[in-house]
Amino acid sequence: MESCTTMLQLKQIQACMTVNGLITHTYAVSRVVAFCALADIGDVNYAHETFPQIPKPNTYIWNTMIRGYGKAKIPTVGFWFFRCMVRERVEMDRWSFVFALKLCEQFCAISKGESVHCRFCKMGFSSDLIVQNGLVHFYAEHGCLDFALKMFDETLVKDVVTWTSIIEGYVVHNCSDEALELFNLMLLSDVEPNEVTMIINSDSGRR
Repeated sequence: MESCTTMLQLKQIQACMTVNGLITHTYAVSRVVAFCALADIGDVNYAHETFPQIPKPNTYIWNTMIRGYGKAKIPTVGFWFFRCMVRERVEMDRWSFVFALKLCEQFCAISKGESVHCRFCKMGFSSDLIVQNGLVHFYAEHGCLDFALKMFDETLVKDVVTWTSIIEGYVVHNCSDEALELFNLMLLSDVEPNEVTMIINSDSGRR
């Protein structure tokens, strides 16, 4: 499957898997869904058609559908999958929330992202660094810099992604002085900036 270059080849492999009974194996069918939803030559609609045929899709498969619709720039369907996870009480992991927040960046309003935020707080993920980083990036992307900074301040252990997300938010929304101040604070911390941080800071200096 990893050598596939077209959807036709994928469907041929899927047919063989069906004949041999492998299509009922969760791992095997997850690779079919992942190829269709995430590969540049895939087809997220075909992944959607395959999904109902899976007896018990695991968390990875659900996450893949959310991520796939985010990649396809169809956030409404991706968010529908997230809501189905909540409604059907599917076990979620940190990536469920990260992909859902990334998806919510494509909506004009922040209400859906706020609902994701509320959900992961209820489920005890509020101290997870990867989820916190997703939240900082979400609010910063929407220009809710006060909320982004609040989430940033509440993140006890900050990595380079945390710092870069908040700095980028201020740069994108033309708050170059604040971005530069944050960058200087980053240099005083134990976190080393990466290439992305340096490029963003360079953009801040030109604004």
